Amino acid sequence: MLYIYVYYEETKKGLKFVKINNSYIESYFLKDINHTFRRNPKNQLQVNMSVPPEYRTRKEFVKLLMYKIKESHERQIKISEKALKNIMANEKVLLEKNRESEIKILKNLQ
Repeated sequence: MLYIYVYYEETKKGLKFVKINNSYIESYFLKDINHTFRRNPKNQLQVNMSVPPEYRTRKEFVKLLMYKIKESHERQIKISEKALKNIMANEKVLLEKNRESEIKILKNLQ
């Protein structure tokens, strides 16, 4: 796969293509993207276009990609674990507030 950056600026009428380093585009093979890329939860690669590409073999890229995918899932696990703890804590608070509210309602009915 070929990775292509197209340089442009937004204008009032749409887009204007611009030159950066005397070129309208920068292209290199996907396998050569900089190691700082990340995989997001939607399975998209986020690449910093301001860092230079790094040559590697396809085999090296597959290993790096698998590492990045694993790293992404580990981040998601941590986020989910934190969310689950918050849910459990919030449930206790909500149940207590509900109990207090029920007591007030029952007193008002008497």
